[in-house]
Amino acid sequence: MRVFLAPTSNEANSFRGTLKNVLEKAGIAISESESETPDKETCFEGVSCSINVIGSSYGPLLPNQSVSFQEYFYQIAQEKASESSDFRVFIWQPEDDSLLTDDKQREFLNRLTQSLSSNSIYARACSPIQLVEDIRFYSETSKKTDYKLSDSDIYLVYNELDDSEANEVIEMLSDIVPVDKLSIVQDSEMDYAAYCSQQFSKSKLPVVYFKYSADWALPFTQEI
Repeated sequence: MRVFLAPTSNEANSFRGTLKNVLEKAGIAISESESETPDKETCFEGVSCSINVIGSSYGPLLPNQSVSFQEYFYQIAQEKASESSDFRVFIWQPEDDSLLTDDKQREFLNRLTQSLSSNSIYARACSPIQLVEDIRFYSETSKKTDYKLSDSDIYLVYNELDDSEANEVIEMLSDIVPVDKLSIVQDSEMDYAAYCSQQFSKSKLPVVYFKYSADWALPFTQEI
């Protein structure tokens, strides 16, 4: 397995260095850019994904261009992902938004969140070890399963821990509009995230509901 580790802003280089060390210890081969403005074929030859570390500042601009190193390498990674459904883009923002140091970086993050594709995984403030585990999981996942899907108005997903409360909500909504539901069963072998990411595209209003299972619902929603 080989990944492309993109350049980042100066203050985020320590995070990038830590991540690189964890990748190497995990036995994952790393490609890096030898040019300031390479094309995507040069960067991504022989790799399965791009890893982009997002710092708290926008960083220096590329020579004769109006974008920073962070944004440029993110842009070409998204271009590659749009051309290949097997290519993934991992974005790691190790620091909280409160530590952003300039308006340009806030504007970049706004553009980034609005341009995320189905092949993008945006990890915020997690450990580099957890990120590498996610990279290995997503990159080694076998061929996508095509599930039996159906059009729906409201598609409500909840954990079995919230079964009683979720069904009360469904009962109230059903008086107004048809509701389809899915109860997530603990320790099931089904890939619920993969199924929901496909089913939600056929639903007018996808909903992830929780009352007591926030520890499940928030990471699950982000994964979808």
